[in-house]
Amino acid sequence: MTTLIIRRSRIELGFVCFSHSCALAALVYSAVAGDLLFFLVIAIGFSQLRHWLKYWGRTGERVHSLCWGQQHCSLVYVSGARCRHRERTASLPRVRYFSEFLIILSLDLEPISAQQPGSVVTLALWPDSLNQADDRCLRRYLRFDYPQIIP
Repeated sequence: MTTLIIRRSRIELGFVCFSHSCALAALVYSAVAGDLLFFLVIAIGFSQLRHWLKYWGRTGERVHSLCWGQQHCSLVYVSGARCRHRERTASLPRVRYFSEFLIILSLDLEPISAQQPGSVVTLALWPDSLNQADDRCLRRYLRFDYPQIIP
């Protein structure tokens, strides 16, 4: 099995901050009524705050590592400030987008129980999400070793 340690991406954080700033600037220069403008600015502010807290590991879960073998892979999650680890098994990832600067993988998680069905996780890997050796390993795997029979 190959294990990739996924780091927090500063590029992603910069992109999210820039997008929120552009949304705020567009609202300020638009002709939106005062009360609606206030609520939209508050909503964008809360969204930005949620991204900051998630980036710094204070809320929610983030994917810590991705391990894959011949038939399946597993995601290891780290949740909140307590650094609790949780592992979920998934099928091999489907490549949604592949470029020099961004890789987007989609993984189908296996169900935990009958009450908790499986779900789909979309994983965006920016250039600084992986160290250089892991990035080369993942790109080589996706280009050459990835099973071609998977749709």
